[in-house]
Amino acid sequence: MDQDVKQRTIEWLEQTQAHGSFDGFDEADKDFRRCSDDEIAWYFMEWFFTDGLIDDLTEAELKENYSDELKERQRLIQSDMY
Repeated sequence: MDQDVKQRTIEWLEQTQAHGSFDGFDEADKDFRRCSDDEIAWYFMEWFFTDGLIDDLTEAELKENYSDELKERQRLIQSDMY
């Protein structure tokens, strides 16, 4: 997994966790820095860089702010992980 995308995904997960959004779920106490690349890739695709987020942004916003995420998403899709 792209290390910059992995780091941003972990940071998003930690921030979301700190705000209590995972209360009542296994992720409430999870140490995301100990997760495997495959686990972080799953969180990236399913929770962070979702179709809903992509749909909410303009193409220009995606290219300007999420170019690495777009590449990683495409790589994961092509790898048959998703």
